[in-house]
Amino acid sequence: MKRQKRITDFLKINGITNIKFNIVSKTLAEYKHVGTRISVPEAANPNEYHKGTLGGFAFFNKEKEASSCALFSRHVALGCSSKLYVDGENGQLTELGEILEDTLQHGSYDIAAAKIHDHHVPHCDVQFKNSEGVQRPGKLYTQATSIDLQAIIFPLLS
Repeated sequence: MKRQKRITDFLKINGITNIKFNIVSKTLAEYKHVGTRISVPEAANPNEYHKGTLGGFAFFNKEKEASSCALFSRHVALGCSSKLYVDGENGQLTELGEILEDTLQHGSYDIAAAKIHDHHVPHCDVQFKNSEGVQRPGKLYTQATSIDLQAIIFPLLS
C-alpha cells in the first residue's frame, strides 16, 4: 500500500490521475533477482550498514567444493563483516551468504562474491532479463583457460 501511494502521488504531481493497479502478488521474494538491495554490516560498528545492489550470480569450484555465489560491488564490502544480507519487506534483513575474502583484495576489479547459503540457492532467480523483466536466452561463457580476476593488475600508463 505504501508503494502504491508513493507511485500515485508521483504520477499526480506529473498530471497523471487516471491510475489503475493490477496487483499480481501480495508477497515479494526480494532476494530472488538481480538488482535486489543488499546490506553488509560494518566491522567496527555492526549496527551500521554499507548498501548496494545484487549484481548477478556465479557458480564456482574451489578445492572440490561447488558453490553458488552472489556478485556485487567490492567497494560495498570493504571494511565490513563477512555476512551479506538482502533487504526484504518491512525492512527485515535476510542473511543470504558469506563474503569470500579472496574477492576483497585491493587492486582487483570492483567485484566481490558471497557464497550463498545452500537453502537460499533454489529461490534465486539467476536467469537474465531485459529491461522489461522478460527472460532472455543466454548461456554460460566458458573458455579453455580460467581467468583469475584477483590476479589481474593493469599497468600504469605513463
